[in-house]
Amino acid sequence: MFNPLSLDAARELPLWRRPTTLLFVMAVCMPIAFNAWFALLNNFVTEVAQFDGADIGLLHTVREIPGFLAVGVIVIILFMREQVLGLISLVMLGVATHVDGLVPVPGRHSDDHAAQLDRVSLL
Repeated sequence: MFNPLSLDAARELPLWRRPTTLLFVMAVCMPIAFNAWFALLNNFVTEVAQFDGADIGLLHTVREIPGFLAVGVIVIILFMREQVLGLISLVMLGVATHVDGLVPVPGRHSDDHAAQLDRVSLL
């Protein structure tokens, strides 16, 4: 598996490899990425898809299903360090939010230049 690292040994690591640095980075980046994704989702469903309250409730119900599957993370932690899993999750969240913002809105503009203006890039 892996060799555990004591807290005293972690203090001797470079700043960028310390667990506290990872905690600070995740505490800043994850809420920013989640709120950006949430704003993109809410703007799309209200302005383009014309969802009402019941449709948005159904959308969020289906969106919560992966949260129940997150119990599988317990199994992953048996084989991977928490910090590595956290970094992978953070990178995946950033990439998915970026790709989500690049998806053009269909039917809004006919030419390529105007369609590019509808894309939101977070990077």
